[in-house]
Amino acid sequence: MQDVLSPSQLVMFQRCGERWRRRYLEEELTPPGLSLHVGRAVREAAESCLRHRQASGEVMAEQDALDVAAAAYAASLEEGVHHAPEDEADAAHAEEEGRNTVLTLTSLFVKELAPTLDPVLTAPSVTLDLGLE
Repeated sequence: MQDVLSPSQLVMFQRCGERWRRRYLEEELTPPGLSLHVGRAVREAAESCLRHRQASGEVMAEQDALDVAAAAYAASLEEGVHHAPEDEADAAHAEEEGRNTVLTLTSLFVKELAPTLDPVLTAPSVTLDLGLE
C-alpha cells in the first residue's frame, strides 16, 4: 500500500477514481498510445543523428536516419499500443499514419535542425556515488 500520493496521482484520482484504483492499487498498466510511440521513435533517431555528428563531425545521411526511426517505431509498437475502443476498427490505419509522422518529423530534423546543432554531449550516461548504502 502506498503512503504518499504524487500530484499526478491526485489529478488522475480527481478525473477518474476507478482508473486510479486500477493503475495504482491493482497495478494494471495500460499500453501507451500512438503519440508516445511516435515521440519515442523520433527521439531515438535524433539521438542517433547527434551521436553520429558528435563522432564524425558530419550530419547523418537522411536515409540512415529514416531507417533508424522506422526500426525504432516498429520496435516500440511491439510493446503494445492502446487504442480507444471506438478507434479499434481503424487501428492499422492509425499506426501507418503514425509511421508516416515519424518519417516526416525525422526528415525535417535531419534537413533543418541537425545541421545547425553542434552536440557536445548526447544522452550521456552519468553515475553518481552519493555515498549511501
